[in-house]
Amino acid sequence: MAKWAGFFLSEHNSSLDHFHKPSLSKSLESNELIDLLMRLYSSQEMVKIVLGEDKVYETLSGKIVELEKEGILFKSENSYRFIPFLQIFSLEPAFDKNL
Repeated sequence: MAKWAGFFLSEHNSSLDHFHKPSLSKSLESNELIDLLMRLYSSQEMVKIVLGEDKVYETLSGKIVELEKEGILFKSENSYRFIPFLQIFSLEPAFDKNL
């Protein structure tokens, strides 16, 4: 066990557990995805979305502007983009209020 600045690394890692941001992966059911998207949309929180398709990933930060039947309308700093649900690899609340 390694020691770092007076803490054992295992203690440091466990103390970071309460900072864990909720995330979503492809393993979630579609109804869980829709539920999380609805909560993030209604709260108008900033969101960090990772899109994944064919092992190519792209990260976007912004807000969910609209929920549609097949996806979401997403507003990043300077553009709007329609994102199909099937392209969402992960998402989590973002804490950057500048967008």
